[in-house]
Amino acid sequence: QHWATPWECFVAANALPYARTPVFAWQSRYDSNQLDGRLCFDDDCTSRFGRDLQSSLEATMAQQSYFIDGCYRHCSGQGPALNAEGVTPLQALHQWYN
Repeated sequence: QHWATPWECFVAANALPYARTPVFAWQSRYDSNQLDGRLCFDDDCTSRFGRDLQSSLEATMAQQSYFIDGCYRHCSGQGPALNAEGVTPLQALHQWYN
């Protein structure tokens, strides 16, 4: 399906329909690599990106599960433990898996 752009096979939204195992995604709403790569540096662009990302995850991951944090980062990085309403990503994964 992506003969001209084979790198798109690594995009989660394109690969997920072919997954045969359950998937739990952990994504930053403000992924620094994606924002910087799109030259998205102002608040309006960043907010729009975050809204679009969440909408995309809600649609793509309807039969799966995900954890979205609100940090500007790419990987887990250093700093305080992340949580959403008191639940860490690892706790969310545990709750989903069990």
